[in-house]
Amino acid sequence: METGGIIRRVDELGRIVIPKEIRKTYRLHEGSTLEINILKSGEIVLSKYSKISSIYEFANIICESLSRVLEFNVLICDTEKIVASNKKTLNNKLLNENIIKNFFNRKNYILQKSVSMMMSIYSNDTSIYTSQAIIPIICEGDVVGGIILYSLNEKEITTNDLKCCQVFSNFLGEV
Repeated sequence: METGGIIRRVDELGRIVIPKEIRKTYRLHEGSTLEINILKSGEIVLSKYSKISSIYEFANIICESLSRVLEFNVLICDTEKIVASNKKTLNNKLLNENIIKNFFNRKNYILQKSVSMMMSIYSNDTSIYTSQAIIPIICEGDVVGGIILYSLNEKEITTNDLKCCQVFSNFLGEV
């Protein structure tokens, strides 16, 4: 019998190693969530799972509300891409790896114009931001995404803006 895939053994704990090339290509990071399905044919299928994508309707309403109230652009992301935004053209854009790393650091960040660490948010992003806030979304101890506030004008993000986003981050982590 000829196989077309990579062969791996199951260890004594039932684990298999997903090869590095596959993890890199499909952006599987430590902590990524996979859904396991067994087809009627007996095939085992691994699929990426995004809790945030599954609650898109809530995320979209939260983006619109936060954007109106705080007067910033708002993104709600899973650990790979933008799921909801007050600017719909950004939905489904892949996140910059540094943004993803910041989610997994489990800390809130505010970056202002004076900080040279201002990050591009998504792949091929050429925008120049004056303020950014990055707030991770944590569900049952796991990072499942984050909320990003950003500004392209001179308005700076305050700690109150950050706290407001933390409330919604906590909400999304509990839904």
